[in-house]
Amino acid sequence: MACTADPLFAVDPKEVKTILAATIPQHETVFDEAQLHSLVACALSITLAEKLEIISGISKFSQLQIDALVRILSEERVVFAELEEKHRRGLAELVTFKEPADELAALWDDARTE
Repeated sequence: MACTADPLFAVDPKEVKTILAATIPQHETVFDEAQLHSLVACALSITLAEKLEIISGISKFSQLQIDALVRILSEERVVFAELEEKHRRGLAELVTFKEPADELAALWDDARTE
């Protein structure tokens, strides 16, 4: 499953597979489980750990919380799809942000190969 056609905002396919494989526990709320699974798996604003916590905690959510989660994650998809080119570049830098230690290691590797 591809979360987006835009590779700039792609969620790691392994992460998507992990979330989609996570079982939604029994709950008393009414929602489209496949839609919520997809929305959570493809969300850019939350980490893998947070996604797993959401899925495993569904039974504790009220109907109002489920409805809000679906609305927010649906809106996130729309917002990312509508970003203008100038904003996309800046966001790409945030999405692909590397830890300073990673950057230093890359610089060191570059220096050694020169």
